[in-house]
Amino acid sequence: MYRLLKRVVLTAVTGLALVAALLMAWTNPEPWSPTEVRRLTIGLNEAAAIGVPHGFLMAKSARESHLALLQKVEAGELLSESESRQYRQVFQKVLHDSQSFLAAFDAQLTILDNVDMASPNNVTTQGISGHHDHHDVSARANFAAMLHSLEGLDQAGNPISRIGYANAVQKDLVDLISHMGVAPHTVSVPYTPPDSPWADNELGGKFEAMTKAFKDAQFAPVNSEPYWAAVDAALANYADLILLVQARVVSRTATWERRVAGRFLSTQTGAPPVDIQRPLRRK
Repeated sequence: MYRLLKRVVLTAVTGLALVAALLMAWTNPEPWSPTEVRRLTIGLNEAAAIGVPHGFLMAKSARESHLALLQKVEAGELLSESESRQYRQVFQKVLHDSQSFLAAFDAQLTILDNVDMASPNNVTTQGISGHHDHHDVSARANFAAMLHSLEGLDQAGNPISRIGYANAVQKDLVDLISHMGVAPHTVSVPYTPPDSPWADNELGGKFEAMTKAFKDAQFAPVNSEPYWAAVDAALANYADLILLVQARVVSRTATWERRVAGRFLSTQTGAPPVDIQRPLRRK
């Protein structure tokens, strides 16, 4: 029995070591180019805004009930003001019904009750009523965690610490779009700046510009020119943020350390298994 157990454990350890070695061999330690990053951000946004909520989270009955409206959004067609209000309320309910599932994968998911009920929202009522993820707060929690990991990376004195912090940085960086990519399709209130400036002015400025632009998109008809202008501005700032963070990680790590830690969207960073090649709403 002991020999069998020893053999099983040895086989498992050998298998894990082989998987780790293959993963490291497949991981490109070199930084993404600006062109590649901008392509990735577009795909990630479509996955966050359409692919996951429309295709994975939404119940079949909900999709059937609003099929014509959903297909219009997915095709990139302009929604009217009233259609946009209806769509955002449908979308909000899908996220509400998926809270437990989403929270299991994201420690920064921030569920709040009846937010800013005195403020006008984007569906001609007041505030964010009910029990919902407040995307701005969740994204800021992710960004704060990322800054903490970058600070740890600056101070790390050994490869294990550098690998751990670099890996955490990349995970938080991709989680930002998971929170904010859905924001233009939800019920929300206008952007408000953080209570205090971010300690890192350069990265904080890019993050807040991204957040504000996504918030601006919330108040434009879905798939309208103002909507896309705001989304484009948000993704441009997100791409800049990725490139700035990537440069800092590269300057503080060795090539082999980045093979272990993974770069942006590498498997070992816990990147969400979403389809970033899905058809785009804008052809």
